[in-house]
Amino acid sequence: MKSIKAKLLLLGAVDECNKASSAVAQIMTNLSAISEENAASTTEAASAMQNLNTTISTLLDESQNLLALSVQLDSSIKFFKLDQNEQ
Repeated sequence: MKSIKAKLLLLGAVDECNKASSAVAQIMTNLSAISEENAASTTEAASAMQNLNTTISTLLDESQNLLALSVQLDSSIKFFKLDQNEQ
């Protein structure tokens, strides 16, 4: 009788260990999926930041070009302006 009880207890303990092992495996799978999602999000954010950096750089270049054009335009307009004292 004792050996049957011991075997049943042992089988119950083995079953509990198997359940715990399955739960740990599931948790590890979930953590792995979360890590992959985080890596993908980080890559996407880095790409977006690179695009933003490129856009800002382009805007800077274009604003410098616009400034140069405005200086040129101002200089060209001065050629046609009359001095108010000359009128």
